[in-house]
Amino acid sequence: MTAIVATVGATGASTNLSCCASTINANTAVVREVFELEGWFRFIHTAAATPTLTLELLINGAVICSCVTIPPSTANTYHGTVRGVFTVRAIGAGGSVMAAVALDGYGATQAHQFGGATVDIATDAVDFSQNRSAELRVRMTTAVTANSLDVTQGHMRRRAH
Repeated sequence: MTAIVATVGATGASTNLSCCASTINANTAVVREVFELEGWFRFIHTAAATPTLTLELLINGAVICSCVTIPPSTANTYHGTVRGVFTVRAIGAGGSVMAAVALDGYGATQAHQFGGATVDIATDAVDFSQNRSAELRVRMTTAVTANSLDVTQGHMRRRAH
């Protein structure tokens, strides 16, 4: 299952940029099945103030797990990936998942790398007896209007184990 999205961008805080939104059809999830969501971002940092970046993995509109990272304060154009993964632990109306998210950013030099170690791992209940949406979203946590954030080319892969 793959969902490709066009580039979407924002310059303000609390503007959620969604990537790789897909639907998991009712009663199709399998125990130990892994869903991998991935997208790419560009963060143009031009202002003196550095916002944090928030990454969230949502299932059916509810945040399952999230992480916050602080890019370097150096003005630069940063690129990177946002990733989320969840494994089905139980199916049906009493279903559950174990999930994790991570954000990795890269600038012009190795000194401008960020993220990587910023990961959240969580477990949550998910009713797989109904259609469920899954998506990643990223946003600047603080409004710095001279900065901009774009996400592009999001997709979700389904892997049975």
